[in-house]
Amino acid sequence: KIGDFERSIWAINKYISIAPDEANAYDTRGTLYARNGKIDLAIESYKKALKIKPDFWWSLSGFGNMYLFKREYVKAESCYQKLCSSTDKGTRSEGRIYLAYILLYQGKLDDALQVLDDGIGADRMEQAEGNAYKHYLKARIYEEKKNLDLALKEFEKCLEIYRRIYPDDKVAYRASYARLLAE
Repeated sequence: KIGDFERSIWAINKYISIAPDEANAYDTRGTLYARNGKIDLAIESYKKALKIKPDFWWSLSGFGNMYLFKREYVKAESCYQKLCSSTDKGTRSEGRIYLAYILLYQGKLDDALQVLDDGIGADRMEQAEGNAYKHYLKARIYEEKKNLDLALKEFEKCLEIYRRIYPDDKVAYRASYARLLAE
């Protein structure tokens, strides 16, 4: 986080040398590469993590995101679909968010809204608690479409859900909410 990429890579490679069978080490290296624009190296690290632990959702999402950045949408969707088919309902809920990212990345805002609505419905059926961020994304889409009334409604749903899940967190989303109210 302080911007010392070389030392970060040295440290994570040291971790890998100590624990070469630990998926998280390769995942962390993938994240370091990704955050520093080294997409192909990130993909290789995520692949190694997934070889060790095929259902490691952090690496599946990172792997998918790298393909998304490369505009290889079919490969990205394949990763996200694996998240959606997880045995864990929280991971499935996350996967449904990522599916909307593909459409957002392509500029298909209305299609992304539909995927988010479908995801919210599936979350409701599974009693998963991943809806707050889906409503946040819907708010941002409506804001982009210049429909501030719907954006505000979705943002308020986001806050309601988030506060119910995390009652002690009084600051999450507040700056974005204030900015939207000002608009």
